[in-house]
Amino acid sequence: MGKFTWQDTGDEIRVVKLAVAEESAPILYTPDTADPPNVMFLWSPASAVHVTEVGMVSTTGTRPSIKVTITGLEVGGGVVVSAWDPASTAVGQRPLAQVAVEVSESTSKADLVYTGKWLYWKTSLPPSLQNATMRLFAASSGYTDGQTDYRYAKYQGVPNAGPIPAGQYQLSTAFNQLSPDRPTANKRWAAHWDLNLPSGEGITYLPTNPDGSPVSTPWGLTRTALTPVAITPSKFLSTNDADTAKKRNGFYLHDSRKHQTSGCIEVGHAIYHTSFFMALIEYARYAKKKKRLYLSVQYADPNQFTRAEHWA
Repeated sequence: MGKFTWQDTGDEIRVVKLAVAEESAPILYTPDTADPPNVMFLWSPASAVHVTEVGMVSTTGTRPSIKVTITGLEVGGGVVVSAWDPASTAVGQRPLAQVAVEVSESTSKADLVYTGKWLYWKTSLPPSLQNATMRLFAASSGYTDGQTDYRYAKYQGVPNAGPIPAGQYQLSTAFNQLSPDRPTANKRWAAHWDLNLPSGEGITYLPTNPDGSPVSTPWGLTRTALTPVAITPSKFLSTNDADTAKKRNGFYLHDSRKHQTSGCIEVGHAIYHTSFFMALIEYARYAKKKKRLYLSVQYADPNQFTRAEHWA
């Protein structure tokens, strides 16, 4: 039978422990010489974790290993990720190898947590999310120019290209009075005919074309400013990169669909639920809302990829 090991140490894995929205370090599944040529990964329950196949890794003297990562989606224990022969997945067949996964709640005290691929709405929820067990929204941060991909946590110190630096941010749950709804946004656009989009805090509607598409593709349909509370760059950054990261600002949450930004967080849909901004607008109209929500940005690893995998 094959086995699961950590790529960086080679240690065999029996249990992977994650927090909600946390992605594991790279894991290798190394097939046994008697294993079939093709392998598929299954996990149960399906709602608790997600497995991403990253690629193949050559190993001297053996068949290539399959590199995967595992992400915790909701709190739960006893999740099992298994490698199967695609030709023999019938009930009663034994998997080629398997690993247990335990997913715990995030220890962050913030309302929202961004970990690189997901924005997790943890607390202070709008009514539509209060009974939802999975509240992760696909999210990306950082830029690629076709030669260098800056969508990795190690590039937090690169201005206008790296992902948003780790730390604490806040956002207003009020509507930006310069553009509090779509008709106002479109009226402003018709009057100005430039891309001087409304600035300032609060949920901001952006102008649309007659077909409903965004006038500004880089920004999307809606955005809200993120005000730094305390930028605390990841400990794995060099002193120079950390100092540069602390000076970065001008960040937003916005709903474009480019899978890249100059440092803002581009956020889309949850796996099984509504878009983030539909939920945020609902919260802004909620009688029990807080005036501000707090966002924690945290990266576990310098090679944490910050491009969302899912989009709806």
